[in-house]
Amino acid sequence: MCNLNQWGLIKPFAEVTGYGENDVREICEHHQKERRSSVTAETINAEQCAELLHCTEQRIEELTRSGELPGMKFGRGWIYVKADLLAYIAERARKEAEERRQDLNARKSVPRLDMPIRPRRQTPPPLPVPAKAFAQGPRP
Repeated sequence: MCNLNQWGLIKPFAEVTGYGENDVREICEHHQKERRSSVTAETINAEQCAELLHCTEQRIEELTRSGELPGMKFGRGWIYVKADLLAYIAERARKEAEERRQDLNARKSVPRLDMPIRPRRQTPPPLPVPAKAFAQGPRP
């Protein structure tokens, strides 16, 4: 619909739809503005990406060059699709949480060897008393 003005079709479109020519122009302008803003709102540069991920811009570019972060070299800088970055964060968070769970379960199942295991203290059984010892009396 944005190309109607470019192709000279505003007047025929207005006649077919019943809108006035000015209304069709306004609709086209509004549609073009929405289209421009949606592209820029979805993409961010390296500085904005660093803000989003709470790290430095150099670290962002390093991660992007290594292929860990989804980004694209555009001109002299990098651009990122915000939705891809949020998906990356969510995926990494799930992965790290799973690793922590596995580590915790592994630590629970293995006894700790750094602490000595002390046996429970039991009362010793009573000693048998020989019958001859009492019959003779105390020793001098």
